[in-house]
Amino acid sequence: MAIGIPIDQQPLTQRARSLLITHGQLLFVLGHQFPWLNSAERNSSINETLKYLRRRGVPFDKSELGTGRGNRVYYYFEQIVDVCMATTLVTIMDISDVAWYLKEYKKELHDIYRSIAERPSDWTNVYKDDPLSSPVIHINMSRIGSSRSAIAPEVVTIKQLMEQVPVVDFFRPIVMIHRLVVMAVGNAEQAPLITPGPK
Repeated sequence: MAIGIPIDQQPLTQRARSLLITHGQLLFVLGHQFPWLNSAERNSSINETLKYLRRRGVPFDKSELGTGRGNRVYYYFEQIVDVCMATTLVTIMDISDVAWYLKEYKKELHDIYRSIAERPSDWTNVYKDDPLSSPVIHINMSRIGSSRSAIAPEVVTIKQLMEQVPVVDFFRPIVMIHRLVVMAVGNAEQAPLITPGPK
């Protein structure tokens, strides 16, 4: 712990690296990350989304899933943020496009998550006086039939985006990545351990 620096101003790196949560805890994270979905609707919607994504390799590759009915999966930092990204994007993108994007750019996105975790965790105060400096990911993707293409994700500020991107492209999804990562880590740390029932 850095001496003299408030905990909410310290990098998330160590906290993020220590995360390891169950599927039940992940549902807790998503329920708090997206509170506008109430319990019954939320659980049904999230579970269907997670099943679809998992069948398409998000957030786990087949080698990470193991085999057998009793095999339980655990989510690390990058996988938790992957699922939070997906749950954000499915509200504004087709879920098949979301799955493709997250799988296609898995390495690049995980590098971004880790770099964001190096920043101060108190994102509300960091950008309070200069909201245009907030870091975002601009999802620049297109699809013709079954063929998809996209520009690899990178972090830019809202101000840079306004200067570089044509107005029409602002209709493409924009993710407030610093906010998303900080909330995902905080919610995962608070998630109660839910004892699974018998298989």
